[in-house]
Amino acid sequence: MKKSLKAFSMLLSVITLLTSVTVVSVGAVEQERVIDSLPNITQYTTPLGENVYNDENTGFQYTYAGTVENSDGSKLDVLVWYGSLEDQICMEKYGDYLVFSPGTTGADKGIFFVATDEGIFRMCEVCNERYPDMDRVYAVMKSNDKTYPYISLFGDADSNGVVNIKDATHIQKYIAGIDSQQRYIYSYKKVIDVNGDRIVDIKDVTELQYKILG
Repeated sequence: MKKSLKAFSMLLSVITLLTSVTVVSVGAVEQERVIDSLPNITQYTTPLGENVYNDENTGFQYTYAGTVENSDGSKLDVLVWYGSLEDQICMEKYGDYLVFSPGTTGADKGIFFVATDEGIFRMCEVCNERYPDMDRVYAVMKSNDKTYPYISLFGDADSNGVVNIKDATHIQKYIAGIDSQQRYIYSYKKVIDVNGDRIVDIKDVTELQYKILG
């Protein structure tokens, strides 16, 4: 009986130790944000409990959406401009992805920004010039409640992150007037306008089928 109690006590100690190590590990991962290491950035919490980063150089304020680790080991933070939005829709195409920004920040187009070890940039500046792993940017934005409606894989009609024959079927349903997955994508028509002629018709279905076949 004593041996059993001793063994149980040792097992409990091991479990406690592993649990404490896990907690410390998770906490460390949560602190690994690129923006935290940048100069002239201060952080405060709003009365609603939202953490906001303030850029003292520009006066812009951001909320954090997630960190992307690229295949080359570099990291970047996806940021959302914190402030009131104007009724204007901006769209940027990055390879096979479409990003919709529902507003403007003064003269700067779009509300999505990226923090790198060199500073904070508009997403279009970083994605067009340095081109990070957009599939990983996509995964981070899709996992955040502020950004998930605003990024889509071009032609991904069912918004599942993969372009296949099912998407061609969804586009056919749209053309026939049958409700598809429009509520899951910010600008459904632009996502499924595969040939970019601003008209969704059978030509887009054919174009997508060619794309799937390579």
